[in-house]
Amino acid sequence: MNPSQSPKKYKTRLFLGEGNFSFTAAFLKKHEAKEGLAQFITPTVFESRKELWDKHAKVLHASMPILAKKKNQPCQKNILYNVDARKLHEHPNLKDKRFQRIHFNCPHDGSNTMKSSDLPLMLKNFFQSAKLMQHNGDKIHMALPCEHIKHKREFREGYIYGIFLASANAGYKLISKRKFGSNRYPGYVHTETNTAKPHALSISDELREYVFEKTALSYKDIYKLTPPHLGLVRNKKSKKQAQLICLPKMDTCSDSSDGENSDDSEDDLSLTDTTYLPSVSSSPISMPLTPYFSGLRKIYNNSSSPAKSPSKP
Repeated sequence: MNPSQSPKKYKTRLFLGEGNFSFTAAFLKKHEAKEGLAQFITPTVFESRKELWDKHAKVLHASMPILAKKKNQPCQKNILYNVDARKLHEHPNLKDKRFQRIHFNCPHDGSNTMKSSDLPLMLKNFFQSAKLMQHNGDKIHMALPCEHIKHKREFREGYIYGIFLASANAGYKLISKRKFGSNRYPGYVHTETNTAKPHALSISDELREYVFEKTALSYKDIYKLTPPHLGLVRNKKSKKQAQLICLPKMDTCSDSSDGENSDDSEDDLSLTDTTYLPSVSSSPISMPLTPYFSGLRKIYNNSSSPAKSPSKP
């Protein structure tokens, strides 16, 4: 059925880095009452079909039958292999399409995040590519580990991912933060990049889904509208330290998505009730990504640990 002939029109969704397709299967199962939803979803993986089955056969045997169900077959037919999230706008099957929602769960490139700056640059390129396929008001859903220990969470956001710099420089502002994982999507199995090993997340590594909205705002405007929280990274030996630019502090909201092409209740969430830490700077910090993360890694080096944030004045 052509989407335009469907009795209900849903938001077009692009799923990136699906790996074992357990998220696609869980999403469809959760919304199985929504007739015609499957044809609006395009699941993609970075690997070839053969590489995928070689690594994730066990989980695929559980997820693929769900995609193979008659009502889900349009989604199964939409599957794309060898999709690089950094170059979405160049892919022959994607470049002329608009996706109102782009989902990217636990993005990673398999690099050693302590020694290289590959992951922050990958996310920068992803957001820059994604913005060419979305209109203002469209959204990116990204699930990331969210540790309960504050300075470890800052280290992930500001050093491992560099997520505020990547998103804000592309014109995306954070609008909500939601719980994510197998409790919300039963059947979802997160596996480590470049392996078939399931990643059993500890309580301290609990996942959160961050929702970013595309805007026409500049980095400076987004910085002022949703100021980032600022943390620290410190080298134990040299005692040198550097500032980490992290996501704005935000409470976790409950799941409220319905998938339909109308305003989801999640769209009403904003940073109105957000409490910012006193360490937030009032002046935008703007810097190129490459020297920023290279500098951080020189300070961090091999024998250091994330430092706790400055105490309140």
